Amino acid sequence: MYFVDPTEVLLDGLALRDVEAISVDISCANVLKFWRSDAPDVVFADGALRVVTLKLTQRVEAGSLSAQEAAPNPLGPTPSGGLPGAMDRVAVLEFFIKAGRTSVRARVSARVVITSIAHDLMHARGVLRRIEMIAVSPDGSGNGTLSYDVA
Repeated sequence: MYFVDPTEVLLDGLALRDVEAISVDISCANVLKFWRSDAPDVVFADGALRVVTLKLTQRVEAGSLSAQEAAPNPLGPTPSGGLPGAMDRVAVLEFFIKAGRTSVRARVSARVVITSIAHDLMHARGVLRRIEMIAVSPDGSGNGTLSYDVA
């Protein structure tokens, strides 16, 4: 899924301005493949372990960010001193999008662990910040990894 120009983005309650896009990618961490002994092609495949990755792209202009937003770790220090959210800090990402051509807003939310914050300094439109996150489920069942509702 790919969401362009979300109307409002909150990361653990911190409003992020000028977010250009958020993508939601689903992949399999472990793919099981089986072949028959007398054939060269796979006869069964299963994606056993799912990973939901969210990537947020934010345009950063000089002087446009608050001190907290501009910090390398906008969520503050973590107990381990690692990346914000690095398994000792689960954050909540919420964003709102327009649903079609109507004025209805849809809310998308996920419990996430931030795995990367990178900046593209040579981008034609200024600096782009990219925040990469992995969605986590409260019980590992996949239920609650992402939630959608009409706001």
